[in-house]
Amino acid sequence: MSILGRAALLLALAAALYAIVMALRGRRPGGRALQQSAERAVYGVFALTSLAIGAMFVALLSDDFSLRNVAEYTSSTLSAPYKLTALWASQAGSLLLWAWVFSGFAALAVWTNRARNRELMPVVVASLMGIAVFFFALLSFVTSPFETLAQAPAEGRGLNPLLQDIGLAIHPPTLYAGYVGLSVAFSLAMGALLTNQVNPSFARVMRPWVLGAWVL
Repeated sequence: MSILGRAALLLALAAALYAIVMALRGRRPGGRALQQSAERAVYGVFALTSLAIGAMFVALLSDDFSLRNVAEYTSSTLSAPYKLTALWASQAGSLLLWAWVFSGFAALAVWTNRARNRELMPVVVASLMGIAVFFFALLSFVTSPFETLAQAPAEGRGLNPLLQDIGLAIHPPTLYAGYVGLSVAFSLAMGALLTNQVNPSFARVMRPWVLGAWVL
């Protein structure tokens, strides 16, 4: 799981960098094909991040104590739901959840604008993937959720009892989704400002992202 997860995050980082370059190059006349390539890279980033978080969930559910995040925040006696929510008990796991939610929202923003606001989208994609690069760089080189231990313990330390509560299981993903929604709104605003497209059409696109993030 460690190798699979690390590889998925590194590939996601590469895909995000590729999307930035293609999106910015696609702003030139006749760059529609490059824009489409950048947008497909955004979908690829979401798929790769889903693979990474899926690998972590498998490790958590299977009590793979060779991973530091599993050994330090779960145990074999912990119920399955709290093994999963133990993902965001650690800094690295929380960042992985942030990156996954963010990449999903980025893919949704690109998909819903695939046939409209074409002037904005190259800047929006570059802005979104710039944020993604920050997350994937941290997850790949600073604090990896797939860090392994030299010797796997026979049993994990377990989850903090304060975190074994349904409210604290729901709270972090909801909070992160709200933050991520504002990141999409920020990217849309950057696109409108840099392309001088601040108009009613832009406002209609921005409105659900701002309201949804505020509600969350």
